[in-house]
Amino acid sequence: MVRSVAANLVNFNMIEVIISGVPEGANYIFTLVTNEHNRHRIDPSSVTKSGNITTYHFRLNYDLELGEAYQVAITNLGVYVLNVNAIANLPIFDKKYYYAGDDLG
Repeated sequence: MVRSVAANLVNFNMIEVIISGVPEGANYIFTLVTNEHNRHRIDPSSVTKSGNITTYHFRLNYDLELGEAYQVAITNLGVYVLNVNAIANLPIFDKKYYYAGDDLG
């Protein structure tokens, strides 16, 4: 029985979905939902399992834009908000959004 689900943006083109309690033989279909309600099926590039935790990794062919709202829909489980907070701690975030100006107040 599934106990919890978390969907995280771990790089601009990588999503990680962590599900605890995945039943043996479960075959989920994952869909990325944008703030315009466009739906794009995404397939895991890899899956890892540790105890009762299963992690699905998705490598997208494009970068997701911060400031947009994204969700991950999973068949028979529900729709989950894609958490983008962790990406702000990565060096790639600083590289992309660094501003050298001194006019911000």
